[in-house]
Amino acid sequence: MTRHQDKSQLPPSCRLTLLLIRHGKTEANQTGVIQGHADSPLTEVGIRSSVVKADKLAPFPVSAIYCSDLPRARSTLAIIQKRSPDLPAPTFTSVLREIDFGEYTGSVKQDIWETIKRHKSTTSIKYPGGESGDDLRARVEEFIHDACRQHHGEHVLAISHYGVIETMVKRYAGFPAEDYFQIDEETVVVLGFDGATAGMTLL
Repeated sequence: MTRHQDKSQLPPSCRLTLLLIRHGKTEANQTGVIQGHADSPLTEVGIRSSVVKADKLAPFPVSAIYCSDLPRARSTLAIIQKRSPDLPAPTFTSVLREIDFGEYTGSVKQDIWETIKRHKSTTSIKYPGGESGDDLRARVEEFIHDACRQHHGEHVLAISHYGVIETMVKRYAGFPAEDYFQIDEETVVVLGFDGATAGMTLL
């Protein structure tokens, strides 16, 4: 596929079940520190919830796995693989990384909440030294478009981050852009694509 092709629109023939898992809770999550492209270890809660999510995947015939290349996502996937050793080999990709908060990486989320809200409402604004919401959305569209093309009719597992999953749900499943999308620790988000839109189920 050439780079100039438009990936903002899915082909009407897209048929795909996408199983989305957020990485387990980390020490930075616990203290409210923004990680972005940085990282921190999983907590005990993060480890236990990853086991629960692995068990929820058991009924699905997963044919492909894509995982953010950041360590917290890799650690989550390792727990899932240990629980379900017959899963296919994963592909690690920077496309599924959390948004890059640039100079705000390492900040306490509560301290810069107004800045985050401004960036969410005006998605063209880049975080200094980082990405914009539009940049993240372009990555999400690239991933979904390629998954539809390469895995027609299949079940695909993706281990990623809150911002990526939120963007997918609001972009394709009709979740209101202005509302907060909650992902509980043990939740698996299932997006079933049938053409250019998706139905959503939370497990």
